[in-house]
Amino acid sequence: MTANAVRLATTSDSLLRFAIRLDGVVVAGVGTAMVACAGTLSRLTGLPIAAEYGIGVLSIAYGPLAFWLAARPKLRGIGLTIARINVGATPVLVALVVGGLVPTATGSAMALAVGAYTAVIGVVQYLGVRRMRH
Repeated sequence: MTANAVRLATTSDSLLRFAIRLDGVVVAGVGTAMVACAGTLSRLTGLPIAAEYGIGVLSIAYGPLAFWLAARPKLRGIGLTIARINVGATPVLVALVVGGLVPTATGSAMALAVGAYTAVIGVVQYLGVRRMRH
């Protein structure tokens, strides 16, 4: 085991590192499904197929980025930024639904589900930041 692996396994930042990696896996997995099912999703959500592909590809790209970010030695600022982005996405998604900007009921349900996910993972990431010693 490398010194870096030992350090990662024995520090107070393990929850944050795990939460960022979990986020990367979940988001990349959803992105993969979006790309694979873009036509069907477009019909269900009312969004253009190009938007489904674009969001899917960006989501897939976040997976490896999240793992890279979670491996950085100085994690507090990265963790706070990711947590803020996730928690901040929740009211935006709710506002889109409440404002009638999501074209279909299925799209609204999906947006609210994503909003619930971003709220939960963002809070877990924030708790990970709070657990860090510094």
